[in-house]
Amino acid sequence: MTKGLIILGAFFILSWCWIAYEIWTAPLMPDDFDLKEEDIWPVEEWPDLLEEEEYDAAVDRHKPEDWDEDHALDLVMNDMVKDFTEKDIQNITNANKKD
Repeated sequence: MTKGLIILGAFFILSWCWIAYEIWTAPLMPDDFDLKEEDIWPVEEWPDLLEEEEYDAAVDRHKPEDWDEDHALDLVMNDMVKDFTEKDIQNITNANKKD
């Protein structure tokens, strides 16, 4: 048991020494980031960031690549609830109270 703890402790210490060495000797990014003149985006081609667009929370929350079955179910449920009348909601509430 004691030998196992000593081996485990030695492995732990050596692992952290190796991690510290790798961090200490890691290469750094140069100050100019190796940018060339053709890599820089000209000011004339910048998008107009001051132009205000109409905010759409659904588009903001769920970009097309993020859509899944849960999102589709949410959309369907929202459409169903939108068409309910007060009487429909009261009937559902009463039915849930009976159960």
